[in-house]
Amino acid sequence: MTLYRWVILLSAYVVILAVAAVLAPVVYLSVAACDKFFSVDWLRYLTEKPLECYVDRLRVIVGCIVVLVAVRRSPKKYRWNLHCGFWSYAKTFLFGIFVWMTLFFVIKSFVSDIEINAMPNAGVLLQAFIAGLLLATAEEVIFRGFLWDFVRNGRQTFEGIFPLALIFALLHFSHCNVGSDANLFIQSFQCAWHSITDIPQRFVLEFFLCVFLLSLLLCRVRLRMQTLWGSIGFHQGLITTLFVLRKCVRYPEIPTSRFWGTGRLTDSWFVVIILCCLCVWMFWRTKKQALMSPKTK
Repeated sequence: MTLYRWVILLSAYVVILAVAAVLAPVVYLSVAACDKFFSVDWLRYLTEKPLECYVDRLRVIVGCIVVLVAVRRSPKKYRWNLHCGFWSYAKTFLFGIFVWMTLFFVIKSFVSDIEINAMPNAGVLLQAFIAGLLLATAEEVIFRGFLWDFVRNGRQTFEGIFPLALIFALLHFSHCNVGSDANLFIQSFQCAWHSITDIPQRFVLEFFLCVFLLSLLLCRVRLRMQTLWGSIGFHQGLITTLFVLRKCVRYPEIPTSRFWGTGRLTDSWFVVIILCCLCVWMFWRTKKQALMSPKTK
């Protein structure tokens, strides 16, 4: 990936943050105004969200819009093979749930303070499925869809997808601090600013490596299945599992050990090691197949 491409991506991200900072107070006040006239549960839920959540969500939405507008002027044709990927989606969706649940129960057997408060009901499962589908589809369309060729520049090797995985991991850090100013617009811009400057202070190596390795796995699934539905399914399986666990499990506030963490799947060195092994195995298989393919001709 050339320096020119890095500069473009960094500049675009700064613009996205600025637009999100402008829109966040407007949306925040609009939701509060609507809540005064309509007694709807989901509006009440949104009004209880802090301003930094609005900045973070709008950052994703604005980012999607920017990418969609940018690629409309691109001469490249994007081949996602969405017409033939249902079974790929189903298999990788179940694989994502299997991987995450297996790791969770292994950790739970060693962290005794993890408590399962309730079994998920149909409503929780449906909400988790829909939320996982929407979020996974949005992120996969952006990262393994439109940005796939732009960042990889046609390469299908580890070196080609490494920058994409790195960007994906860095964008999952959102450490907003709205400050104490009474003006919502100032708070919003402070939040956007701190989402960049506070990363070194709040950087968690386990979380970064976990998201980075998951992104590599998503890229590998995208290559293996040759359809965007493959990575969407795997991504949705991970998000759906995390959503259900968040609803039904209580984790200890203090880690029992650095290796196991608090039991959350994204702050455990055990999970990082397993994901690293999965990445090495999957890319080794790809390399082995590439070396053997000329001999079969």
